[in-house]
Amino acid sequence: MLGHDAHGRHSAPACLTKQLSAPLLGAVGARANRRGSYMAGGAIKAIEHHDRFLNERWYQMRAAHFHRYDAKTWFKTMMPSAHKFVLLPWGLVTAWTFVLSASLELLGITAVGNLPATMHTVLGGALSFLLVFRTNTSYARWWEARNTWGVVNNTCRALSAQAAATMKTHAMLTQLITELLAFVVCLKSLLRGTPTTKEELGTMLSHEQLQVLNDAVCPPIAAIEALAHTLRSGVRTTDENGLLAGTTYLHLSQSLNDLTNAVGACERLRNTQTPYGYVASLRAFLVLWLYTLPFTLIGTYGWFATPAVSIVAFLFFNVEHMAMEIEQPFGDDPNDLPLEEYCLGIERVLLDILKRALKPTGTGASPPLRPTAPALHEDDEGEEAGGGSLDARLAKGGA
Repeated sequence: MLGHDAHGRHSAPACLTKQLSAPLLGAVGARANRRGSYMAGGAIKAIEHHDRFLNERWYQMRAAHFHRYDAKTWFKTMMPSAHKFVLLPWGLVTAWTFVLSASLELLGITAVGNLPATMHTVLGGALSFLLVFRTNTSYARWWEARNTWGVVNNTCRALSAQAAATMKTHAMLTQLITELLAFVVCLKSLLRGTPTTKEELGTMLSHEQLQVLNDAVCPPIAAIEALAHTLRSGVRTTDENGLLAGTTYLHLSQSLNDLTNAVGACERLRNTQTPYGYVASLRAFLVLWLYTLPFTLIGTYGWFATPAVSIVAFLFFNVEHMAMEIEQPFGDDPNDLPLEEYCLGIERVLLDILKRALKPTGTGASPPLRPTAPALHEDDEGEEAGGGSLDARLAKGGA
């Protein structure tokens, strides 16, 4: 979550509504908008290559923390992590096995190696069943979280692509896409439980403007509210009754509903853990089984029982560690979801839509939106579609 102000205060609902109804573009965003849509020499100046909503280098550095692997390689994928979550119980089991081996080999205490292996084998089958259920439950949560972010990704793309053909001006489209990126960043920060820093933002998304959302209980929902205001006021009309605008808004607002549902699904996964009783029973069973395993091996293998039990314990504890990581898939563990990478993917597509909206027709790109010039009005839409150079239409409007 982005957090509150230095004093932890909440603004009044009326004040917050007023803030959200205003454009999210701040001074930095407004400058980027002017660079992307003002008229220069009869042509629309394209967005400069360094204009970005997010700091790509910052996001790539954070995304590199997560595990990536090549399925065709063997050795790199056969190295489980030695996390402190694993090292402590693994070290205790290894030391316990060594002490029991020394009791038999050095002190001659034969009772430590007389436990029948049959009963321990039966208990091992029950433990395997519990571990499989544990890993399947954690993976199901991880996969649902991934699908939910897929919905966020696809919905942002669809909403931007459709808005590129229906918004009144390029400035309104820029505002809409900026608010979409603000929504994505707010959602990432909410799920990670960390504030958004200035270092992770580029030139087109102001950190000060994101602070407008801080006073909301759920910043992503506040961003969706701002998106609804922008859509309502920015959709192009074709008649005085605004029939097309109303229909278009209802169609686009369905995408906002999808984003709202995605936020709810993410919050449900983040705030709901695997039942405590199940995890506690599994771990107690696992520790008991591993601590009694040496009694079935020492009598037969002697000193070699210590490395054998140590390897088995290390692998079992790593399975539990993996399940523990992915049951909360929005964290920053190496096996969690790389949300920074997903944010960059959304930004790349939205920037591409914004840039192609400036290209002239006849190149296979989307038709250009009208620039924010007072000479062009909604009544001139038919004349724009009819032909004539852009300079001529501007001159006519200026007259």
